[in-house]
Amino acid sequence: APDTARIARRMHAAGVAKGRGAPRLMRDLAYTPSGLMKALVPLEAKERGVVAQQLAQAGFTGRGALVNYYVLRTFVGLVLPIGFAGLYFWADKAGRLADLGPAIAGLDPMKVVQIAAAGVLIGFYGPAYFVRMRVANRRTRIRLAFPNALDLIKIAIEAGMGFDAAMTRVAQEIRNAAPDLSREMIDAQREILAGRERTAAYLAMASRMGIEEARSFAALIVQSKQFGTSAAHALSVYSEEMRQRREMMAQEKANKLPVQMSAVMAVLMLPTLIIVTVGPAILRYLDFMTN
Repeated sequence: APDTARIARRMHAAGVAKGRGAPRLMRDLAYTPSGLMKALVPLEAKERGVVAQQLAQAGFTGRGALVNYYVLRTFVGLVLPIGFAGLYFWADKAGRLADLGPAIAGLDPMKVVQIAAAGVLIGFYGPAYFVRMRVANRRTRIRLAFPNALDLIKIAIEAGMGFDAAMTRVAQEIRNAAPDLSREMIDAQREILAGRERTAAYLAMASRMGIEEARSFAALIVQSKQFGTSAAHALSVYSEEMRQRREMMAQEKANKLPVQMSAVMAVLMLPTLIIVTVGPAILRYLDFMTN
């Protein structure tokens, strides 16, 4: 559609104008592989979408994030192990194994095959594990900083600023304290300024954050704009609910600690108690049988 093309051009121009180091507004989540990439990137759009969403939640939102991810997996999981094994066996056959160094020359062929197999496993499962860990850590950082950001937005709105201006100002202020949350808020405002629909921009921001609080926040702001209610009051109530929820989660973890500590203490102390209580009887029995 003409409107969609116009918005796309504006978002692309805004992303390019920010320079090389700034996050791009045009994210290639709907990438379709072609040519050689068909052998590396999954052909199913659903599978590509899931991986692209995980990369976005991990903070990798560049245009080539999806392609780079699969290229890295292929390089680390196939090229390096096969290259290492091929180089070893070629040098062994050519009688130049000593040129590879004493560490490699001292390996036997079975050890080389085992190292190559371990490299394949690390190459294919290592990047996925790294992305999952990065997503979990990023969600935790955003979840901890989110209530404070809502309070700052509420204060800015009560001071007379509009919601968009308040959100931009708060994002700039928390850039050092919560860089992940700041980046997502700034990206959402840039998308809105570039012409993207407000609802879609906030929902996309919540999807990139990957936490339920962000999705509820996006729905709250959209409903507040649609029905004309006070955004400051809605944010005040919602931030208080988030704090209560976070306090309940902390209490839940604290209540689980005695049970977890009991299991650990039982595993560590039970052998010692058995030795102290049963040991003397066993020693007396052995002494009786010996005499």
